[in-house]
Amino acid sequence: MIAFEDGRTDYYQEKMLTALADAYRKSKKDSGTNRINRRTGLKPEKLYPQYRQNSGEPAEISALNTAAEDCRKMGFVTMLKSISEIAPYVPFGKSKE
Repeated sequence: MIAFEDGRTDYYQEKMLTALADAYRKSKKDSGTNRINRRTGLKPEKLYPQYRQNSGEPAEISALNTAAEDCRKMGFVTMLKSISEIAPYVPFGKSKE
């Protein structure tokens, strides 16, 4: 793990988990009716718009990647297709994806 002294990793961890929770709450998954078993996804560009652009700051991209990896290690998220999409952790066999 790379330590970012300016707190960027913590910033992206909080932003990532908040965005996933908000997306989940806005979906039918949380309403109790029309229950569906799908993951709530989040693209890195939602957290850092220049993530896939050449003008993206390498330190920001690295902080975001580190934050996603740390959240994965803690069991909060899974990363699909490398880091192209971040989703909350769903135990094996619980999702009908």
